[in-house]
Amino acid sequence: MASVLRSWRASFVFTGKWAQRSEAFFQLTDPQLAAALDSPTPPVLKRRPAS
Repeated sequence: MASVLRSWRASFVFTGKWAQRSEAFFQLTDPQLAAALDSPTPPVLKRRPAS
């Protein structure tokens, strides 16, 4: 799975303030990338009903 992730990762282009953050993203190894994407996403808080 990680090798597939590495192939599409090369097509991402970050600009502006995200350019520096993208450097860290591109430096990740396959195991690091797979571990980061394997973690569950945090839950989204439910909105209160309108009163």
